[in-house]
Amino acid sequence: MRGGRDARRPGMRDKVVWEDLPRAKYGQLMSSKWLGLLLPLTKKPGAWARVMECRDQGQASSIAGYVNHRVTPPVTGRWQAASRTVDGHYYVYARYLGPEAGNGSEP
Repeated sequence: MRGGRDARRPGMRDKVVWEDLPRAKYGQLMSSKWLGLLLPLTKKPGAWARVMECRDQGQASSIAGYVNHRVTPPVTGRWQAASRTVDGHYYVYARYLGPEAGNGSEP
């Protein structure tokens, strides 16, 4: 507690409720931008593809993390994204591992 006040928001309860984690709702994938970038990767499972050039390494890393953790993919399965700097240019690479792929090693 800070300043003698309860920091919890109104309505919060100290009660455990066992339930499945709801699917994240970010909605970004439904844009033609994300569909156009990720859907073609399903044609070559396992193959990396450069999908975006960014202004700096921070942006590339952020977008790769976004694809890894926040984008609902167009096809169920395992997806990976990573950022790389090549000859002074900052890129995002991604791949689709397939519908049966388990947790592969991180890029």
